[in-house]
Amino acid sequence: MAIQLATLATMTDWVAAVSIIALAASAHALVRNNRLKSRLGALQNDTDATIENLSDGFYRLSMDGTMLYSNPALAAMYGFEKPQDFINAFNASKTNMYADQSRRAEFLEAIIAKGSVKDFISEVDCSSNRRRMWVTENARVVRNTKTGNVQYFEGTLRDVTDFVMRMREKEALIKLTSQVPGGLFQMERQPGGVFEV
Repeated sequence: MAIQLATLATMTDWVAAVSIIALAASAHALVRNNRLKSRLGALQNDTDATIENLSDGFYRLSMDGTMLYSNPALAAMYGFEKPQDFINAFNASKTNMYADQSRRAEFLEAIIAKGSVKDFISEVDCSSNRRRMWVTENARVVRNTKTGNVQYFEGTLRDVTDFVMRMREKEALIKLTSQVPGGLFQMERQPGGVFEV
């Protein structure tokens, strides 16, 4: 009987010890989880700050064309002081930003087929200040990790109007010089970057 009681006491101690170890492991996992959440939160804050301070425009756009997010650079590119003012105007306009309306269909076709687009150059309307500009767009599809469905697109826009204008001027100059063999002419660049012959 004494042996059975000793074994029972040892088993009780063993169960208690296992319970304490399990409790300690759970506490350690909880602390570790909280540290990971804290690090993840700090990383997210850093990412948000980076996006907010990009010199390129950054956006998130739903499949139906609703602007979900704009950073300050994108709003400024379109002539708005605040991103929310740009988002409201963009969503109220019910038109896409492309000057050539078929470009949106081309963009959607390319991004859905490939999952991303790089250097997608388009002319866009800036409705706030009634000007047009040329932009290069890099974007990707963001999918729901569980269903695989498209959640939204996100990407960047950079104003490349000056580059496009220089390329057009270069093409015009090449065309002109190729059609006037042996001719001599002088071009003068006027303020604002316009050339006159």
